[in-house]
Amino acid sequence: MTFRYALLSAALVAASLGGGRGAAQTSGQTGGMVPADPQTVTAQEQVPVSIWDRKPWPVSHYSARVGGFWALNTTGIGIGTDKNPYSILDFENDLGMNRNTGSLLLNVNLRAGRHKRSRFDLSYYYINRSSTATLDKDIHFGDHDYPVDAEVDAFLNTNIVRFSYGYAFLSSPKVELGALVGLHVLGFRAGMSAVGNTQQFNYTDRARFTAPLPDFGLWGTWAFHRNWAVSTEAGYFSVKIDNLDGRILSGSLYLQRRLGPHWGIDVGYTLFDVKISLDRPHIQGDVEWRYNGPSITAVYRFGNK
Repeated sequence: MTFRYALLSAALVAASLGGGRGAAQTSGQTGGMVPADPQTVTAQEQVPVSIWDRKPWPVSHYSARVGGFWALNTTGIGIGTDKNPYSILDFENDLGMNRNTGSLLLNVNLRAGRHKRSRFDLSYYYINRSSTATLDKDIHFGDHDYPVDAEVDAFLNTNIVRFSYGYAFLSSPKVELGALVGLHVLGFRAGMSAVGNTQQFNYTDRARFTAPLPDFGLWGTWAFHRNWAVSTEAGYFSVKIDNLDGRILSGSLYLQRRLGPHWGIDVGYTLFDVKISLDRPHIQGDVEWRYNGPSITAVYRFGNK
């Protein structure tokens, strides 16, 4: 009996030692010394994204806009020569031009830099108008004096190309603020013609000139909802270079709606006010042009944020 109890005790001790070694081996195989599968790394173990790489949702590497713009115009233009002084004509009141006009609006935008803080912007739009009116006073335009009661045909075509570079000095997931420097290139073509009935005359005068005007300004964007944002921009500059004296004031406000990963729509309101005085050897003139009105554009955004 004593021998049997001793043999049974030895067997139990051996079994106990063998199980401990098996547990130790299992622990060594699954312990922290063995590298974990990369796919099992938790979100807390991942490297966090820098706040400087997070932008308001309207910011993308590339964006393009196309839409319509409706402008309420106030226009005063005077064109003359050394031989014929001029007076400022109100193109809406004196020549009967329509104050309300529509225009095609095109825009492309590029973001560059490590954190997309640099912004390059190019826009183009035009406003073309024409009218036929009977003069209620004598006017001077170009090389001729147009008498009262003359029936005149007039036109005014304006093309605007604007390029700007901006830098965001404040950028966060919801708010972006920046400063910009831009250049408006304004092309004007104006003309008038009349044929006298009781008086024998046949006048035609046309003028065209291009005025490059720089401006400086600020812009900002606030993404107050995952699909809604507000953006604004304002600029001003006054310059006198050789025979060109100009001043420009501009501002805009947009409500932006995201419709999907790439598409969106912007509804905005724009103000633009420019004054130009030109004194060249064969032409002198003044332009005072102001417009304001709403716009709506379709937006396509693409590229990494």
